[in-house]
Amino acid sequence: MDKYIKYEDLNREIQVEFHNYLEKNKYSINDIDIDTELFKWFDEYFESWFMTKFNTGNKKRSYNRVDVEIPVKVMDTIVDYNDFDEGEIENEIIGQLINISRGGMYYRSSVPVEKSSIIKIKVKFSEVEKNADDVEALAMVMRVDKLANNEYGIGLMFSTIYDVDKKSLYLFIFHRLVEILA
Repeated sequence: MDKYIKYEDLNREIQVEFHNYLEKNKYSINDIDIDTELFKWFDEYFESWFMTKFNTGNKKRSYNRVDVEIPVKVMDTIVDYNDFDEGEIENEIIGQLINISRGGMYYRSSVPVEKSSIIKIKVKFSEVEKNADDVEALAMVMRVDKLANNEYGIGLMFSTIYDVDKKSLYLFIFHRLVEILA
């Protein structure tokens, strides 16, 4: 995966939307760093445009989810609200990511995590795209579903992601959404 969103790789429809953004903000394509400005456009506007364009808006969610199966590690429990105590995971829990968005993710695991707990996770993007960077984040457990085969579905809302990891997350999601439009 490229470390930047490349203008020339985008389909015509997205290029037109990007040009509209530049005109609205009185930018000229010749006066800007296209890769930087394109990432800024994606960060601020792409999600709402995509939701409107494809009527994918879910009133409960602010961001589109991307379905993808990727290994995820729960590395630590920062706060376990079941005991109102700081906790620690003795062994890292490996799960399988089901979907992800800029705001959170849903993964499957054989080990439940208490709702409202704050956990540290690592998403292994590098296992599905060779140049992708893994992402670490702190997240709050918003939902725990009992699934078949003694597994649990864990819904997380990201609470803290370092800027470099946030950029990697956004680029991964953007590339996946652009593939939908291709």
